[in-house]
Amino acid sequence: MIVKLWIWKRNRNLRPKSNLNSATGLKGMNVRQISMGMTGGSFNTKEFFHHQSDLVIRNLRRIALVLGYILPLVSLVLAIGQDQVAWVFVAFVIQFSGLIAERFLFFADANHPQNLYYQRIS
Repeated sequence: MIVKLWIWKRNRNLRPKSNLNSATGLKGMNVRQISMGMTGGSFNTKEFFHHQSDLVIRNLRRIALVLGYILPLVSLVLAIGQDQVAWVFVAFVIQFSGLIAERFLFFADANHPQNLYYQRIS
């Protein structure tokens, strides 16, 4: 759990090496995007964007931490203290849910270079 918190803190401060020039392959010129390039969605805009707000991602990170690490540990402590196998199963189910949330975060936090090209113009 401590390592996971350290990784999340470290990743928050990372800056992508990609920019609009490297995403399009046009080097040595000032690239400025004025249009997304299409009127409808595409495979890239559907598969590489998670379409969730920052608030949802922050809350999901908390849920992943609680379900993936804290509650399973509490359940295992209860299983040891009461000598009941049911708590081990509860710990497994809870941790599995937390790890699924963490896996979604892994992909949601990714900065795909192609997202620079398909970003929305404001």
